[in-house]
Amino acid sequence: TIESELPIQSILSKNFATDVLLSLVLPNLVWRSGGLAAALRKLSAATMFSLLSHHNNRPRRDADVESDLYKLETLLHLIPILHSNLEDTESTTRELCCHCLSLILEQISRNDFQSIWEADTRVVDTLYPRLLMLLDDSHDPVRMATCTALQHFLRLAYNPCEEGPTCRLGVSSLEEITSSLIIQLDDPDAEIRRHVAEVFTTLLDIQRSDSNNCDNVAQSTEMKSKVIEMMDDKFRTAFKS
Repeated sequence: TIESELPIQSILSKNFATDVLLSLVLPNLVWRSGGLAAALRKLSAATMFSLLSHHNNRPRRDADVESDLYKLETLLHLIPILHSNLEDTESTTRELCCHCLSLILEQISRNDFQSIWEADTRVVDTLYPRLLMLLDDSHDPVRMATCTALQHFLRLAYNPCEEGPTCRLGVSSLEEITSSLIIQLDDPDAEIRRHVAEVFTTLLDIQRSDSNNCDNVAQSTEMKSKVIEMMDDKFRTAFKS
């Protein structure tokens, strides 16, 4: 029956997706000059987005089938190549790579993210500055995709209640992110403003949940105050807790 075949299909599917990503998709995402290479990068980014979306939306009955797609060794290949393509000349490629990053960051744990950070410090250290640059992209879909990626990044990288390697984003980084977001609140496009507001909401949600679950309340309160203090007056009331 079809039901009896599902576990086998799931195993084949998850192995196939990882093999396709590593052997076919990633090599074509490496930057090369020329129109054909640019078209291949766009197609490869779309293929990765499709594979990741399918994996993230798989049926509950397949959730127990272990996937190689989000294993550390695979992520150490995926994240750097996506990072490099955030500066691609094609806006569609930049947008797709933002979406792919979001799908990955949404699924992995904070511990896995920290392992990636320690294994490839340069790439992750420059990830949020590169995302901040994309907030000024000339194409609005890229800017909105960037906001979503920033939300997932902050949930993994920003923990105001811990010190050391698990708290890589300090007050200065938070101020930089907040300042960049505030500028976008003056955008004439209401959809852009809504996406930016959602990033602010994420920042305050992190503060709220972490301050309730750790002993370092003073540090959490200080950072939360920084966010509120730097926000524009017309948004301050709406985002206070």
